[in-house]
Amino acid sequence: MEQEQSDPDTDALVEFLRGRDAWCPACRYNLRGLTSPRCPECGRELKLSVGVTEPFLRAWIMLAVSTFASSALGVFMAWILFREGWPRGTEERSLRASIVIYIVMIPTGPLVLATRRRFLRLTKNVQWKIAGFVAIASIVAFVLLLSAVN
Repeated sequence: MEQEQSDPDTDALVEFLRGRDAWCPACRYNLRGLTSPRCPECGRELKLSVGVTEPFLRAWIMLAVSTFASSALGVFMAWILFREGWPRGTEERSLRASIVIYIVMIPTGPLVLATRRRFLRLTKNVQWKIAGFVAIASIVAFVLLLSAVN
């Protein structure tokens, strides 16, 4: 009778999780007492690996800076709207568009902070796409604001 050979990495993973709380990187299920290299909750295969202690943060920093700057300008715009009212006239379309973009950006600051861990688990490509979209929206709103002021 042929005995099945076990993989040392799988054995080490199962041994490590036998008495420790660790969470599935995909679904956050507690893997304590795992008996096979597969998450019982989401079904994803797990592997033993070495990770960096400091994750890739460039895209996160770009997202945070553009979001928080736009959120701050949004609060400022909301305050001006509260005091002065909505701008009138057809020549101020770009001003109205930038005001709307900035006010929409107000809740994104807390949202970005609340979802930081989830964001950092995304692939670098997806992180850059999200950060780029938010940065471009912030730049467009700023250009619209500048064109309305001039």
